[in-house]
Amino acid sequence: AAKGRGAVYVAPSTAESDTQKNENGAKTLIRFDGCTFSGNTVLGSTAGSANAYDGGAAISMVRGQVYADGCTFSGNEARFRGGAIRLNAGYSVLFLNRCTFTGNHISNNYGSAIAVNDGHLVMNNCTVSGNSGDATDTSVDAGSGSVFIVNSTIVETTARAAVLRYENAGQAKNCTIINNIIVNGNYSLNSINIPNANTYLVSKGHNIVGKANGVASFT
Repeated sequence: AAKGRGAVYVAPSTAESDTQKNENGAKTLIRFDGCTFSGNTVLGSTAGSANAYDGGAAISMVRGQVYADGCTFSGNEARFRGGAIRLNAGYSVLFLNRCTFTGNHISNNYGSAIAVNDGHLVMNNCTVSGNSGDATDTSVDAGSGSVFIVNSTIVETTARAAVLRYENAGQAKNCTIINNIIVNGNYSLNSINIPNANTYLVSKGHNIVGKANGVASFT
């Protein structure tokens, strides 16, 4: 169990200036092939706190690029934001290919599997299912940043706020989905929730989506 940071923590050196952190941190590249991240726990810095370092029990990012191919994220738990993974800065870039997220848990706030507070998330051919959280939880959650999801299945059977939530905090960054299955097993609740009217979600077609809030139509 860790307090506030995940098993893998991607960040710049504290000895660097802000400019160096942005430039050098963004160039950092870590690759995981066929790895399993299981049973990691982040307790949170203090009870009731959700600061910049809470969440992301398996991988927590504030800079850099991470590429994960064929990896499994299971049984990870965080108190706040990102049961398995959390991105928390605009210089964070995460590529997920053929990855599976199951049995991850978040006690408070959003993202039982993944939370994108800022940065860039790309998911291809991934499966997200069987994750859990509190009443406000979502499986994949983006408060800001950009999200691109293609050829993936995000299906949850427990009651929650939504499967995919994209708020974007009023900034004009896009969430794009292509050829996915995004379904909430509790059909009375949202599969996708877009609570901010200034947020842009783009469907490029071939998606199967359940009930959606804040979106006119899907194809």
